[in-house]
Amino acid sequence: MAGTGYTVNPATLEAYATALEDRGHRVQAAADRVSAVNGGDINAFGVAVGQVLGIPTRIALRVLHDQVASAANAFAAQVANVRTAATQYRATETSHANVFTQGQK
Repeated sequence: MAGTGYTVNPATLEAYATALEDRGHRVQAAADRVSAVNGGDINAFGVAVGQVLGIPTRIALRVLHDQVASAANAFAAQVANVRTAATQYRATETSHANVFTQGQK
């Protein structure tokens, strides 16, 4: 079976990167909200209950924040990768087009 090749549209890659970036911002906002919840008064339900439940809850919320923030960072890294791919495809296409246009002069 002979291959027919493939095409890449850098504008589509850019649109995909923008969508990923938006999702990443929303994930980071969720991490920020978890962090804000963690700043509450641990003694709101009384000193005894607050001390018994508050400290483990803060630890769990900190772990959750870190995991969600890590996911947001992964989105940001992929956005950079997709945008780099779009830039490289544009540069390659321009370079190849220049070879043909220079050969016609």
